[in-house]
Amino acid sequence: MASSPTLAIVGGERANQPWVVQTFGLTSDMMDYTYCSGVAINELMVVTAKHCNVSLVVFHSAKDSTQFQQSMVASTHPVEGTDLQVVVLQTAHRLASYPQLAPDYLAKNNPLPPGTLGTLYAYGGDGSAFMDEQKSLDVKVFTHHKNKLLNEALVVQGLNGQTEGGDSGGPLIINDMLVGILSADFTHRGVLFSEFQGLAPALSTIRQLEHAREMRSASENPVALLPISNVKVENSAVSVTISSELINSGKQIVVWVNGRYLGEVNKNGAYYATRENINGGAIYRMGGFRVNDTDIVQIGIVTGANNPQAAKLLYEKVPGGVEDVSINGGQLSVKMSTQLINSGHKIGIWVNGAYHGQVQNNSAYSLSRQDVTGGTIFKTGGVQYGDLVQIGVFTNINSPAASVLLYSGRLSGIQDVVRNGKRFDVHISPDMFNAPIRLVTWVNGVYSSEFYNGVNYYGARQPYSVGGLVRIPSAFVTGTPTVQVGIVPGKTGDSYGTPRTSKLLYSGNPAVDD
Repeated sequence: MASSPTLAIVGGERANQPWVVQTFGLTSDMMDYTYCSGVAINELMVVTAKHCNVSLVVFHSAKDSTQFQQSMVASTHPVEGTDLQVVVLQTAHRLASYPQLAPDYLAKNNPLPPGTLGTLYAYGGDGSAFMDEQKSLDVKVFTHHKNKLLNEALVVQGLNGQTEGGDSGGPLIINDMLVGILSADFTHRGVLFSEFQGLAPALSTIRQLEHAREMRSASENPVALLPISNVKVENSAVSVTISSELINSGKQIVVWVNGRYLGEVNKNGAYYATRENINGGAIYRMGGFRVNDTDIVQIGIVTGANNPQAAKLLYEKVPGGVEDVSINGGQLSVKMSTQLINSGHKIGIWVNGAYHGQVQNNSAYSLSRQDVTGGTIFKTGGVQYGDLVQIGVFTNINSPAASVLLYSGRLSGIQDVVRNGKRFDVHISPDMFNAPIRLVTWVNGVYSSEFYNGVNYYGARQPYSVGGLVRIPSAFVTGTPTVQVGIVPGKTGDSYGTPRTSKLLYSGNPAVDD
């Protein structure tokens, strides 16, 4: 069974965390209401699942859950591409404490290992008259996988064989930090697993809302500019626009690149920076050392030690770079940010080691271009699924080996691979679904199925909502097998092929999804 929104904890222990809240909202037909859980992160903001309609937030008393206070919602802020939303209240509701926001525990370089213990909080019952009890459930990390939105998600299960689930929007707390928000659950062999959307994608929205509110002057238009905006890399330096409110706040605003101090703005002026005054603020350019387009830039208010870990971060990301690489109808599309194509770098594109074109100073060579919001899409033809695409900055030698690579990967139409009972479903893009290629699947290195020219062998092939689906038969699936999907040269019957001799597009141990 596919993952579905969760309903409520049906077991677990009673809990009384003041920052765990209930959310209520009307259904789309305005005839009934829906309810979820959520977590208050400060006096004005609550984070919950995006699929929850929210117009009212209820805070229950820690001493007596039948005692509660209501707060109407002023605005909701969905986080694009996730099942997260940040809810802003009309009036402040102050609590004695709030959970600490965790770092990105779903990043490849910072994953939570299986078996890590945590606690899920939510409200059980049916939402009747705001009288439900808050519950907690001890859980452990089962695995990470891609959810339906193709975001990294965390899958947990109850301890000691418990089968209780949670409530949509409920927080997952690990090591006293808020790690994720409950999005969905699914059952496998009688055990209920819960899927959490990691909190990291919402951090930027939270910071922007928080600091726009802090720096807004009562005499100004209530739609205030963000304190930090237009962060980009120009001529090997960081350019950032800072609002007048933040500049005049007396706070120490520091810019770090890859964790290294670059410059700052404080009440006494600017250090290692030039300033250009503009209406409502100033543009600062900091270039104490060479900054690359793909470096991580962090900007924050120093609250203790002068490092990003101890700061109240306002901005944290790679300002510009290669944003998307895809294939459709034999044509390669590469989206590059405006910052990157105007950086002065010579950016080359190679397919299977062969030069296909370059971009420099906003000009393209041997590539077609299409300007879009925030960047430009460059296209070239003559590519196939499984081809190796490399994009990098080069100087005198036109080759990927002599370049600083910004991207390297094989063109893949594999959107997701999930375990579904005793079989595996391979979701593929619409373009791959119709491409004349021989796509083969292996389980633990053993040939299991393929499709070629619209015909499937040893497995089902069928359309689904966003493309195609190839189903690996259950006879091949035992334990926790490794699934590999690749393109084998030739036509059906020439050879079964092996993962090693194919253009491998996927290799992994998909999470349970049934």
